[in-house]
Parts: sequence; structure tokens; C-alpha cells
Amino acid sequence: MAKNEGILTKYMQLLNHLSIDLKLKLIALLTESISKDVAQKASKNEDWKSLYGAWKDMDGNIVEEIREARMSEREVIKF
Repeated sequence: MAKNEGILTKYMQLLNHLSIDLKLKLIALLTESISKDVAQKASKNEDWKSLYGAWKDMDGNIVEEIREARMSEREVIKF
């Protein structure tokens, strides 16, 4: 964490010389960037929820149908 704080200190030394208008513009741009990141992260977290209940309209025999569709006999090659 100390490394990150050092980076922030360096940025602040650079930004101290900016005018108030430029600092406010920078704050607005950073806020917009953070808002976009949060929105993207939220949408990614919600994507899996759209899959919930995807199989609810299937009848209960799906497991049996899958098992019946399997090939039960297989040819074993002897060496």
C-alpha cells in the first residue's frame, strides 16, 4: 500500500500546479470514468442472473431423456 501512496503523492505534486478549473475538469473526468467502471462491473455481475430459471419450462423427464440417449454399448479394443 505504501507504493500506491507514493504514486498518489507524486500525482498530487503534479496536480498542485493546475488551475482550479483544470482540477475541477479532472475531477469530473475521473468521476465519469469511475461511474462507467461501476456500471460495467454491475452489468457483468447481473449477467448470470438472466440465466436463472432458464430450464424451468423443461419437463422433469429431461434427465431420463439424456440417459436414454446415451450409447450404453461401446466397443472395447483388445490389444
